[in-house]
Amino acid sequence: MRRGEKGLRILAPIIVKSHDADADENAGERPRYFRATHVFDISQTDPLPDRDPPPLELAREPLHGDSHAHLLPALQGLATQLGFSVTYEPQPRADGTCDRADRRIRIRQELAANGRVATLIHELAHALIDPALNLSRPLEEVVVEAVAYIVCAGAGLDTGCDSVPYIASWGAEDAAEQVAETSRLIDGLARRIEESLSTSLAASPALVTDAA
Repeated sequence: MRRGEKGLRILAPIIVKSHDADADENAGERPRYFRATHVFDISQTDPLPDRDPPPLELAREPLHGDSHAHLLPALQGLATQLGFSVTYEPQPRADGTCDRADRRIRIRQELAANGRVATLIHELAHALIDPALNLSRPLEEVVVEAVAYIVCAGAGLDTGCDSVPYIASWGAEDAAEQVAETSRLIDGLARRIEESLSTSLAASPALVTDAA
């Protein structure tokens, strides 16, 4: 990184894949944790002299693929249970929107299946949030994208390269603290969406990505 640059501090979710012998045997839940970390934008760095820069993209299921298309019916089914319709149509700016008044979720139709999955999970998290919580727009965006990252990672779809800067942009310097303060809400929303995907994931196991 370039000297003097200040990193963005975020709280990254960690999904525990193996059972911890010290965990509560009766809990019946997969433990999840968060840890503080710093990220830097590529514009804050300078290349090392006489060295080729390493690839920036980690190995992951690309969002332009269709490896997780089998999750869409279950996600759309959850939307129906919540009283929301899901449509795929041209979107002028955002990849997706959630209109609570019209009970309608719109997804950009140009997105590939994996992009539709990640975006629909994000919008479903919006639909699941109780309006009585009265979250500010920036805080709600931090919460729902953290939910999307966790659910996608659990399904083997790594959205970290997109989710981390998105959370950092909405949360600014307080992103880590915001995720920490709302961790129980994030976890509860993620579990609700994961429950709707359990049958689909069991029928078609996806690549498990190491999020630790």
